[in-house]
Formats: sequence, C-alpha cells, structure tokens
Amino acid sequence: MAIPYLTSIDLNRNEILNMRIQSLGTAPASPLNGLIYYDTTTNRFLGYANGWVDLGAVYDGEKFTTVLLNKLNGIAAGATKVEKSTTNGNIKINGTETSVYTHPGSGTNPHGTNKSDVGLGNVEDKSAATILNELTAAKIAEKLGFMPTQITVGADAAKGAATGSKALYIATDTKKIWLDNAANTWLQVGGQDTIAWADITGKPSTFTPPIATASRLGGIKVGDNLTITEDGTLSAAADPARFIIKEQRYVATAGQKDFTLTNGKYNTGVGALQVFLNGIKIESNIITETSSTAFSLKLGLEAGDILLARYIQLINVEPFPVHGSEHLTGGADPIPVATASKPGLMAAADKSKLDSSYTKAQADAAISKAVNDLINGAPDALDTLNELAAAMGDDPNFATTVTNALAGKVDKVTGKGLSTNDFTAALLTKLNGIEAGANKYVHPALTALTASFRKVGRDANGHVVDGGAVVKADITALGIPAQDTVYTHPPTHPASMITPDATHRFVTDAEKAIWNAQTKKYSSAIGDGTATSIVVTHSLGTQDVTVTVKEAASPFNVVMCDCQITDANKITLLFATAPASGQYRVTVVG
Repeated sequence: MAIPYLTSIDLNRNEILNMRIQSLGTAPASPLNGLIYYDTTTNRFLGYANGWVDLGAVYDGEKFTTVLLNKLNGIAAGATKVEKSTTNGNIKINGTETSVYTHPGSGTNPHGTNKSDVGLGNVEDKSAATILNELTAAKIAEKLGFMPTQITVGADAAKGAATGSKALYIATDTKKIWLDNAANTWLQVGGQDTIAWADITGKPSTFTPPIATASRLGGIKVGDNLTITEDGTLSAAADPARFIIKEQRYVATAGQKDFTLTNGKYNTGVGALQVFLNGIKIESNIITETSSTAFSLKLGLEAGDILLARYIQLINVEPFPVHGSEHLTGGADPIPVATASKPGLMAAADKSKLDSSYTKAQADAAISKAVNDLINGAPDALDTLNELAAAMGDDPNFATTVTNALAGKVDKVTGKGLSTNDFTAALLTKLNGIEAGANKYVHPALTALTASFRKVGRDANGHVVDGGAVVKADITALGIPAQDTVYTHPPTHPASMITPDATHRFVTDAEKAIWNAQTKKYSSAIGDGTATSIVVTHSLGTQDVTVTVKEAASPFNVVMCDCQITDANKITLLFATAPASGQYRVTVVG
C-alpha cells in the first residue's frame, strides 16, 4: 500500500536512487498536466500535457523548431531523398546511384547540330582535308597579301615560340592557321575557331532532349516530390503520412546480441531505429545496424530481458479502396450467409443471439455461483456431501429407515399434548400421595425495616418483631458510660489503619513521578473542505511531540502532509488541497 502525500516533496536537489515510475495497465483517472506513468500494455512511457503523449516517440536530436516543421510540411507526399552525385549524369535516390542522363555519344557531331543551329549558315561545308588541299601558295599569298617564308603542319602545342619569321603553322588538331607575326606573338589568320556563345546568332533558346524511359536516356521533369535549385541541386521531400512506426518485442536469451526484424525493414544510417531495454532507451552508439532487417548490440543481454525495437518504415503504395460493402448481402460480390454445413458470413439475427448468449467463462461463473450459494446456505456442519451422508448415518436406505421409524410413533389425541419431560412411575406415586385440596404454604408479606440501629421484640405468636430504634438510654442501661457512646474521629492516624480496596489504592511518590513523566496524547478530526492550513491546539505543554495524520475512514491509511510545531500547545498542518470535512484524524503525542 503506497503512502499518500498531500503536499509537494522538496528533495533539496538530492538524487532519487533506484526509482521506478508507476506501472499501470490503464491510464490513471483525472490526470493533471505533468503526470507520467509506464503503460504495461504498450510498454511505453506516457506523460500528460492536455492529453497523453508517448514520451518515447519524440524527436531525438536538435530542437524541433517551427522552421523545421514548416520545412517538413512543405515536403510533398510520396517524396524520396534525392542527392547530387559526383558521377556525371547520375543522381542519388535514397542513397543509390541512379543514371538519369547519358551523353548520346562522341565524334564530330553527336547531337546532329548543323551550321544554322550555331549561326554559321553561310559557312561552306568543307572538311579540314579539303581546306588544306586548297591552301596553295597562290591562295595564301592572295589572302595574306604576302608569301610566308615557311608553311609547317603539326599539333598546335608543337608550333613553338613565335619569332616574327612570318611563317605559317597549320595545327591539325585544333584546325587553326597561325602566323608567326612577331616575337612571342602567334596571330590566327584562318582555320576553325572557338566562337563565344553570345556571339552566335539565330541559335535556339532551349534544347529539348527526348523523354527518358526505362530503355532510353533522356530528360526528366522535377515533380511534386522534388525541388531543384539554380545550381542544379536536386532535393527530395518526405511525406510523414507515408511513414509508419513499427515495433517488435523480443525476450532475450542469455548473452544474446543479434536480433532480426520479421515484420518490416528500416533505412540504416539515418536514425530510423530506436531500441529500448526493459523500458529504457539504449544509446545509439551501443547499436550496430547490420542490415535493413537486423541489428546487434555491443553487449550481451541477460536471459529474460525485454527488448523493444521501434523503427520507421517508408510506405509508398496506393491505398486499397474500401469495398467491404460489396461483399455484404445485396452487394456486387456478396459472400453467402453461413449455414450448418457451409461457411460464410454470420447473419445479423445469429449475431444478436450470439451477443446475448453466455460465454464459457460466464457459464462457468454462473454454475459456480449457484453451487456456492447452495453450499453457503447450509450450516457449516452440513455444507458437504460427506457431512450430509454422515448426518444420515451413512444409510443408503435412509428414506426407508425414516419411514419405518415414523410407523412406530404415538398418535396425537385432540386436546392432549406431549410433555417436555418423561412422566415416570415415581412422579405418578408422588402425585397420588398428595391429599385432595392440599395447598402450598405462602408466608405472609412483611414490611422491611428501615436502615438504623433497631431493637428486636416478640409478638403473642412468638414471631420476631421490630422493637423500635435503639436510643442512648438503651445503651447506658447496659452499663456503658455515657461518654463512651459518642465517637470522635482523630485528626490524624497512620496510613496502616486504612485498608485499600479495588477503587481506593495508595500511590507512592516514585509512582507519581513515573506517571507525570509519561507522554500524553491528543486526537481530533480535521478538515472542513476549505482550509489548507489547519491549526490544532493540543495543550500538551511541549514542543517535543510526535504527529500522525491518518484517514478517518477504513482502511485508515497514514498520510503525509507538512507539519509545523507552532508552540508548546499548538501545531499547524499544511495541505496542497483542502481536506473534506472530517476527512482525516490527527494524533499528537508528547
């Protein structure tokens, strides 16, 4: 039985050691904000804050701010996690590299771009080889206005430093024609060149790739569950409605470390798994997430330990439409009603009969009650079959025996009855010896004498009679001096002259000192339904008192409240809530 405390307890910053939170199968009635308990049905810690809250299902990390909540609410339903990949053409979806674009190929024109696409519609369609063949000395002199001193063909990087020799260098890799125009200055005078994108006119504003399929590379659109920034970062949103929290309970064997989930999966490495040992959350650094369906602990458990795994599982499915009505009688696909020989749905009438019938437990309880009522109604000596048989003399033919005994009874005669005592022959003889008309002697009534010193006389019949009160003359006539007929009590006499009795006893000084030193007690009912501070006047004359407060009604539990020793004759009791009228009784001993 717990001790009720009627005021708050100030532990003065001391620790509470080996404490357990109250364990209940159902929530306590009339809870106040701040109340906590451990639910033994769900194995969860619950706290009351205008409603019961699962204290284990809270955000475990940095403060969950309004900004984070708004960000979470902005994530579309069914979103997945998408990250930037370091592999060209890939993105990461839920941590997995996924190819979303592949360059169509390589070569001189993998995109099929023509001159008009880049604003070079007036350029002739000539290959580098054709251009090289057309570079005759006459043409070069015509276009340059002079004859170069030398023409060299090679890689662009191999042309060396310019010296001003007026020689030409044709780069076969970059398709450019260079003139050694001055010291350290090569001047491009022809060939293929790099053109700034802004300088190209007539180019299309966008290039639309083909739509990607399972077998074709192409473009994709950013849907409701994805966002993309200007720098190309693709992000995914998560919908909390698509997540469910699952739990699996284990009873550990001695030394067990490894555990496997059998009801679902979780994403490893993202804090989606929480583990509780005997109701206490285990730190994440003690858990190793070995796979999406398994985990292990660094230390083995003891046999019988209760382990609870709570994990978040992603669900991304379309909800199955509710169609139960289609299978009822009259629906599109009805299930037949069950019969004695075929299974099926239970009819409403049968369900009503079933609801009103006894369960096995109820039937057993009713039979047990009837038997107990039958036994409890019998005397203690006849409440078993063995006792009943013994009372009938263990006679299997008891009915016949009783019938035979009744056959020998004396018939009752009208107007006569049976005596409670046997009328013996001796009583008959005594009755016959009494004379007819004899009477029982009755002594005449007397008048009681008054309480005094009386004389005794005799009447004419020799009977003792009252002779009157004794007077002083009667005493002196006996030769007793007159002065001896008056008693004078002495002013003092020794205690030995007094004979103690049951109601008169001597008390010694030592006994009186012991009695005066004994503690005294004061008790009183307290509480008026209003006051939370109650002054109790005990008048014991000391502050060395012991105070006990208990319930005024059964089971008379002792309760705890604040108590102030106000002075030698009063104490003050303090309550958080005013006690009802006469709810408690206080006893002060001191």
